[in-house]
Amino acid sequence: MLSKEERTKHIAELRKLKKDIQSLRDELNQADSSLQQHSSDQYAVRDQIRELINQAREHKKERNILTTAVQEQKKARQEFNTKVRDKASEVKVVQDEIKEKAKNLKIKEDPSQL
Repeated sequence: MLSKEERTKHIAELRKLKKDIQSLRDELNQADSSLQQHSSDQYAVRDQIRELINQAREHKKERNILTTAVQEQKKARQEFNTKVRDKASEVKVVQDEIKEKAKNLKIKEDPSQL
């Protein structure tokens, strides 16, 4: 059998160990709580990243649509400019013909001014 001194010593040691166990449990609970917080933060950041990626995709689609529209308008402008150049050339030819005929007929003044 244990003496009273040894018994109190063991009881004190047991109490100390219980305190240590409780403090370790508290630390473990804090670590678990911190881990859960970091995990939820990670999920929030992941969702933000996904949202930003989706926004980037949408912006890219919009850009492509606008780029296509601009290209079509440039093509239409080019066709219009070509027609204008052709018409300007025709006008020049007609004006030259008028000048040539006026020269042949020896008209010195513009008939529209009479």
